Amino acid sequence: RRRRPGGCRGCARRAGQGPPRPPCAHRCRGAAAPRRIPARHGGAGPIHGRARRARDGRGFAQTIVDAGAVPALVELLLSGVSLGKSNAARALAWLSEDASHRALIVAEGALAPLVDLLRSGTEDGKSYAVAVIGDLAQDVPTRAVIVKEGALPLLVDLLRSGTQRDKTNAAYAIGWLAQYAPTRALILSELALAPLVKMLRSNMDGGKSYAAFALAWLSEDLSARTLIVETGVMPPLVALLRTGTDDGKSNATLTISRLAQDAPTRTLIVKEGALTLLAKMLRTGNEDDKMNATRAMLWIAHDEPHRARILDADALPSLIALLSPSRASDLGAGKNVCGILEHLFVDARLRELVGQHGAAGTLAAAAYSRGCAWASEARTLLLVLCPTQEDSGRALMTMHLKCAELSAERDAAASSLESFASLAGPVAKGHDVVFCCTDGERIGGIRLLIARASPHYERMYLGGTESAIVEPDLDFSSAAHRAL
Repeated sequence: RRRRPGGCRGCARRAGQGPPRPPCAHRCRGAAAPRRIPARHGGAGPIHGRARRARDGRGFAQTIVDAGAVPALVELLLSGVSLGKSNAARALAWLSEDASHRALIVAEGALAPLVDLLRSGTEDGKSYAVAVIGDLAQDVPTRAVIVKEGALPLLVDLLRSGTQRDKTNAAYAIGWLAQYAPTRALILSELALAPLVKMLRSNMDGGKSYAAFALAWLSEDLSARTLIVETGVMPPLVALLRTGTDDGKSNATLTISRLAQDAPTRTLIVKEGALTLLAKMLRTGNEDDKMNATRAMLWIAHDEPHRARILDADALPSLIALLSPSRASDLGAGKNVCGILEHLFVDARLRELVGQHGAAGTLAAAAYSRGCAWASEARTLLLVLCPTQEDSGRALMTMHLKCAELSAERDAAASSLESFASLAGPVAKGHDVVFCCTDGERIGGIRLLIARASPHYERMYLGGTESAIVEPDLDFSSAAHRAL
């Protein structure tokens, strides 16, 4: 074919158009004259180009879909030649990145020809097919269909012998399929663990991240966890947590949090030095990372020999910070931290160290923060950490001072600290419960202090009662309430 000087189609340069430019980035001497390609031979190429450019503009991708491109692409997958099938899969790979297009692609019957392309297509065809299947596997109803079409053995084959890109995309697809519980046993039966762990040891950043992603979901099953650990996964997993990309560290943290459910594995996790890295994730990770890191530490804290190692890893300041009232709606991490502290408080020495880090004030703030998801656990821990009435009062004062600093009301709070410490008396700003007596008097108090001073009220306030008003009791006058 006759070539034209001046560049290639990829950079849209033609001879005689505009000033001279640097050599083309594609390192070509010129491009063949464009020619029309019949639709069944390779006509999806232009659609692919438009779909690719639509990554930054969803409206144009939607225009392509609205014009009826998806049925035409599926038809090309079914009856086109090799180049046409490859280009059709390539276009679908870009369109399937948008969640709103995946259901249409599946409804048009794309899965069966995609799996056929994965089985017997060209190298490029297989690469694009596995990319589409990985995207479609994100939708829960589609996972069972993908497995039924026979894609799983082909994905594992790519995991063993594909290109680096194919291995990465195959691990990504397997990770999503592993979230479908019946598929996990099939994945194990296809001997996918060895190539996943091998990828975890490779130099492919994306491959390592997706391998950890797949292993995390396979670890949901007890039998799979045992097999995964036996493959020697822990050293490369901790190495990924230490030096991987952000996504790699996140997936490694998720995997470790699930493997830590088994006592023998927890010893391996601690031995490999993962606690220090998990503590770092508490400081630098996103919300999911913090939840997964605290979940891993919660499992590790079940074992008495490992509890002191959590403090040695400098995790305590970050753990206490996760109990802050500003995070009161974050259920996962806060509940996990309360569980960790519950295990640490079993040891009097560790309990004292936790107290020295200012945990009492933070626990008190969480215990009495409106809407806090772990308020009940925080109150229970506070009673263990502050066993005497004097300690409880000090914790409450610390809490109110902290709240005063946050709300710029230090002066007002300081002036009412004396009434905060009183067990019962005239209703004051710091009281969080009011007793309405039969003689009409209203008595204010602090639940924690009252519960510590009175067995009668301890059951009421530590049993989950959240009401700030105690209705009149016909048998209790104001004198009776004070006596109780």
